[in-house]
Amino acid sequence: MLLNRIGAVPLLVILLGCLCGCQNWQSYHWSSRELRIQRVAAGEVILKGLSSRFLDAQSLDSMLGLSIRGAGVDLARPTPGSSKGVAESGSYRSRKETLELNSVLRARYLLRGEMDVRAEETLVQRQYSLSLFFQILDLRTGAIVREATVMHGGLTNVSRPRVYDGLKRILRLLLPNASLAN
Repeated sequence: MLLNRIGAVPLLVILLGCLCGCQNWQSYHWSSRELRIQRVAAGEVILKGLSSRFLDAQSLDSMLGLSIRGAGVDLARPTPGSSKGVAESGSYRSRKETLELNSVLRARYLLRGEMDVRAEETLVQRQYSLSLFFQILDLRTGAIVREATVMHGGLTNVSRPRVYDGLKRILRLLLPNASLAN
């Protein structure tokens, strides 16, 4: 009986992710504990695959800031010298660098993630898949407290409105207590 309950939990999470992913969006999320996040710092976002073909780093950074503020959450930005922001390629800050941000930022949590665009070859035309993966880290401990992924396939073009829609969807998963405007 207990095994059936344990086995049903992952299935339920996947089904809920699929149901929330209407309009061809698929979503998955995980949270270590229930939090009420009121202020988050925007950390680095890494562009992968063909992402930079459709959206430049500055535009993605602006859309991310708008999405966070639209979620009703205060946005804390690192000081200019300590900000990595959106990167065309690269990696996240080291754990030590992330923990050092706790003294620079007036936020307890850091949002970081990836945007990946991949080509999907079909017989008729080239299509693209868009995936966004984001995490929220606790700056005091360096631990990941939440993470989420949203994906959309079969796209003929990856437009700014589509990316913005994906950012809003992923923030709904990461910041469920926030008041997200549609």
